[in-house]
Amino acid sequence: MTLIQFLLIALSVACGVLFSSTRSRFSKKHVTELSDLMIFNSLCAVVASVLLGLVTLITNNEINSFTLVFGLIYGVMITAGSLTALMAFKFGPLSYTTLITAFAMVIPSVAGVLFWNESIKPIKYLGMAMILVSVFFAVDRKKTDEKKTSLKWLFFCILTLFINGSYGVMQKRFYMRENGGGTYAFLMISFIVSAIATFIAYGILSRRKKQNPPEKRLGKSDLFKRVLIIFSLICGSTTVVNNIINTYLAGTMDSAVFFPVLNGCSLYTTIIVSVVIFKERLTKRQWFGLIVGFAAIMLLALS
Repeated sequence: MTLIQFLLIALSVACGVLFSSTRSRFSKKHVTELSDLMIFNSLCAVVASVLLGLVTLITNNEINSFTLVFGLIYGVMITAGSLTALMAFKFGPLSYTTLITAFAMVIPSVAGVLFWNESIKPIKYLGMAMILVSVFFAVDRKKTDEKKTSLKWLFFCILTLFINGSYGVMQKRFYMRENGGGTYAFLMISFIVSAIATFIAYGILSRRKKQNPPEKRLGKSDLFKRVLIIFSLICGSTTVVNNIINTYLAGTMDSAVFFPVLNGCSLYTTIIVSVVIFKERLTKRQWFGLIVGFAAIMLLALS
């Protein structure tokens, strides 16, 4: 791993953590019904689409049939992934859901060997195994939200795992096919599809008969409007940077190195932020997971 690649991963992780933290705060503090979350997701996608559209025009990014088809498919996957993750967290415990979906990193890593003839040295296998072990220990399974596991929860967990894993496969496939060309247009089309799909979902949900009291509905609070706009701008811009970097690195780095390092760094950075900013305490189990994860990342980086 070169210094430039390491710095790009660090920037991608920073944007990902900022996106997740902002979205989480909005969901916990300002969402009173599912339609609120849908309009938030839609506005984030609109912001991302506009930014990517400007970059596409400035760079004269080509839009061909391959870019269009991949953009449409990726946009549907982005929408589906956010919805299945939402359902998984709704029906099951947070800790186990995070643990299972984190294993999505295995899918693009295996795909790199099967479809792109990437070689995995024994030291890389060891690094990947250490990442998975560290995730198992880093997630505090004792923190319960009074939700029990069920077949419905497991279904959405596994579905989210496969969709999240497919993100990396599509990013790598697109970049290698286009050799980096059309990346901005590809992502722009994806977020346009996501914006339209989530806005339609918002429209359907907002028309349901069973709604919260009028004072809690969307549009009734000026504070909600301000927060919605500000948080959408933050999440929309950070997800643009995150996706551009990840698409580039997915096409230029070995999958067995990039995806475990990216997912591991994202999880560990989130935990560290929760300790430093939100003053949460880690258990001995979590500290062990962080140490093993750091060692695994260093091992993969040096390999």
